[in-house]
Amino acid sequence: MNAALLGLRVALVAAVMATAAARGAEPGAAEGCRAIADGAERLRCFERALPAGQAQRAAALAGGWRLVRTPSPRGGADAVSIMHTADPARSDPDLAGLMLRCGDAGAEAVVVLLRPVSPRTRPQVSVTADGRAARFDATVVPPFTTVRLRADAAELVSGPWQAAAELAVEVEDEQAPVRGVVPVAGLRAAFQALLASCPP
Repeated sequence: MNAALLGLRVALVAAVMATAAARGAEPGAAEGCRAIADGAERLRCFERALPAGQAQRAAALAGGWRLVRTPSPRGGADAVSIMHTADPARSDPDLAGLMLRCGDAGAEAVVVLLRPVSPRTRPQVSVTADGRAARFDATVVPPFTTVRLRADAAELVSGPWQAAAELAVEVEDEQAPVRGVVPVAGLRAAFQALLASCPP
């Protein structure tokens, strides 16, 4: 994957974050982007679909993590997340990366895809760290390119995954499975930065 497409992948993660993690935000203009077959053009569409006033503030963290704050379109607390893109050389093109975000009941782990998944799907997600696999029931959430892992994934994020250099991820749904590798070096410090930034 060339540098331009990698940059677009990073932008998509940010666009998805802006649309999905801002509490109560509707996909809106991004709806039509899902139907675009060409991955690079679909990414550009998502970038253009960001609503005015949804400017993100991002900070680079150790290990390639990014801490992102997105203002809520309805006022109130910002949506806050950390995210890391997938390794493009070892991942399917439809895997954008991993996002950990502040949720109402604590941190949530979300796999971000570049293709939409039916909201009726209940995908299975396997995550392997240092040879230990964990399998999760997951939920597809708007804008339907994000797959939220069940709550106990946060326990792994705050524990065993922090010692891993990378996570091997596989998302199984009605379409073809999506597989890839997400580097997670620096997760401990990035996760601490996320928790310190979550709204009270």
